[in-house]
Amino acid sequence: MKDTISKIKQEEEKANRKLEDAKVEAENIINEAEAEANKIEREILQRAENKRQQILNEARREAEHDARPVIDEAQKKSREILDKTDQELKKYVDVVVERIVMNNGNS
Repeated sequence: MKDTISKIKQEEEKANRKLEDAKVEAENIINEAEAEANKIEREILQRAENKRQQILNEARREAEHDARPVIDEAQKKSREILDKTDQELKKYVDVVVERIVMNNGNS
């Protein structure tokens, strides 16, 4: 009977060790799976970020291309206005100088 009880205890201990080993192995598998999932998530996020940056760069290039004629036209008109303003200012300066000269010439 002692022998039977001893064998039962040994088998129970074996079963407990196997159960503990299975738990450790399961925990290792879960940890590896989580690590792999995190790696995959980072890769996906990096690809998404790269794609976002690529789309953003393309949109900027297109916007700059589309805006170039408008910017060029605005610069041309600005130069025309500044040139016209300079011409008109010169007329006023000439009139003022002429009046000063005429007034000083009569004194």
